[in-house]
Amino acid sequence: MPPKTRRNGKSVKIPDLARTEPSYQVQARIPKGIKFDFAKLRDNRSISFKDDTVRYYKMKADAVAYVGDGRWDLHALRNADLRFAIKNSKLAELCKEQEIQTTIVADFKEVVTFLQKKMSERDSWQRESE
Repeated sequence: MPPKTRRNGKSVKIPDLARTEPSYQVQARIPKGIKFDFAKLRDNRSISFKDDTVRYYKMKADAVAYVGDGRWDLHALRNADLRFAIKNSKLAELCKEQEIQTTIVADFKEVVTFLQKKMSERDSWQRESE
């Protein structure tokens, strides 16, 4: 269920595009009637919902790609198979400092190009092994 906020007695839904499976909700209330719903983490080892999402999809997919730009993306990025950090971002800086193998990109077009190339290589390898 997507997060909701309340303003002037009206409920406004905020879409949660990262969650494709149903999940439990944890609610937090702050002053002035605004309510946020946070999805409950699926894996008790997860640090954040980003990390949790990567862990979840790693159980379902051959490979998981992650693109991030900030310090709060670091745990999710570490758990991903294909790692991308935005050029000149805090995440790119942290990856360099901690020697985390990451592809630095300027925009999502570079990510798409990289993934298409990887998929083409994989398909070619699979055809050769048949």
